[in-house]
Amino acid sequence: AEPFATSYKDVDDVSKLWNWLQGPLLVNLFQDTLPGEVDTGSARTHVLGSNIVLGAVRMRQIRVQNVCSAIPAGYESLTSQCYPQFTTAIEDRQDFGPAGKYKWSNVGQNAVAYAYWGRVTRYSSTGYIVDLPLDYDQAFAKLQSLKEDDFFDRATRAVFIDFTMFNANLGTFITVRFLMEFLPGGGIVATSSFNSVRLYRYVTANDLFVGSLEVAFVSLLSLSILSELREARRVGLKTKFSSVWVYIDWLNYVVFVIVIALRLRVESQLAGITVPVPTDIYQDFHEIAFLVRQTDNLNAINGFCIYFKSLKFFSRLP
Repeated sequence: AEPFATSYKDVDDVSKLWNWLQGPLLVNLFQDTLPGEVDTGSARTHVLGSNIVLGAVRMRQIRVQNVCSAIPAGYESLTSQCYPQFTTAIEDRQDFGPAGKYKWSNVGQNAVAYAYWGRVTRYSSTGYIVDLPLDYDQAFAKLQSLKEDDFFDRATRAVFIDFTMFNANLGTFITVRFLMEFLPGGGIVATSSFNSVRLYRYVTANDLFVGSLEVAFVSLLSLSILSELREARRVGLKTKFSSVWVYIDWLNYVVFVIVIALRLRVESQLAGITVPVPTDIYQDFHEIAFLVRQTDNLNAINGFCIYFKSLKFFSRLP
């Protein structure tokens, strides 16, 4: 494949965005299906030789309405088209493009991972969605059609490129998000996020052993919470919570319960995924990865709580 001048960090206007989409993005995503490449017999593509792209690649655009509310009196005749910074109150949901072919969609509006803070502002979970086929020629043609339809214009405020890869060597899933934010003053701010997480916790024999220990821990945790509740009922809440260590204990309990609930939610989400993941359908792993990251963050809080509780224990030693 020919080299392209535009790298992702160079994207600061629409022409460079199209150059990057049809150039480096496709070359790296679909290198197994580039013209002249040897057909491996697999419909899936590999990034850097080891990362398998799961499902289709999703492009989502967020647009704003034409709202001229910041023009001072006497300057109204200068223009009738104003596209301010994005807020959910002025999000555009009308069809656009030739014959209104591009439709607004609320897919994923209930997914906590979809509401996303960019560098400029916070973006909604909705938008105009286009899924790219897992084939270089078809994806290039799709992007060329979008380009000819002026898919990006003055009303565009954000473009998301989302997909997920699986690394079989490590057993990890990598959720990838490219975000291009269109500034009201002109120009584009391009950012990206890559999150590598292990979604399936119980695969190997060691994993199953750890899982059995987790079951034992949950049982002990339940007994400990019940014991604390019985004691609080016996001595009264005021007496029970007269020490700061009790508050640390209960913070620890509450965080553990939240982590367990999130783990169950992750397992429930994974059970709903079609395996193997179809190559022509976008499969959202971002929410699941988000939940896994939150369990890690909460476990860090648990670590601090246990550390402080160890100080209490060691303070009683001679």
